[in-house]
Amino acid sequence: MNHFTLSHEFDCSADTFWDLFLDERFTERHYLEGVRFSEYRVVQQRDTPENIARTVEAMPRVQLPKAVAKLFGAGLRYVEEGVFDKVARIFKYRTIPSALADRIHNEGTIRTEALSDGRIRRVIDVTVDVRIALLGGSMETLAEKTLREGWDASAQFIEAWLAGQPSSAKATAG
Repeated sequence: MNHFTLSHEFDCSADTFWDLFLDERFTERHYLEGVRFSEYRVVQQRDTPENIARTVEAMPRVQLPKAVAKLFGAGLRYVEEGVFDKVARIFKYRTIPSALADRIHNEGTIRTEALSDGRIRRVIDVTVDVRIALLGGSMETLAEKTLREGWDASAQFIEAWLAGQPSSAKATAG
């Protein structure tokens, strides 16, 4: 099992960050243009007084070693199930891969921390657990590398987006 934490700082309030993160159109642009996924689609998003539940289907661009690529066939696809707790202001997610879902587990949390001058830090705690004989450790290492690169690309896209938006603006991917 591999557990790691990433953090990125943004020049916005927590409210602005969560408005962006939970905006369906922005999220699709964010992952398709910023993180460069082959496919990313919000399947469902439900807003209740307590939380916002979101399900997405995604296909990241990732070079898999041949032995691993054989396990996934046409490519690594997954469904992400996530819930934003409006009171705790934490997004919890888990991804379900299209193959080997009983042996590959990826889950995490995303939260924000207030910094000075109206800035925030996005903190992502990730757990990856791959239980496949002979491949598990190398797949966990590859997953961590890929996830770190993806979250770093995410931060760059969000920073660029925020730089072009008034700080109080609601997210619209227009």
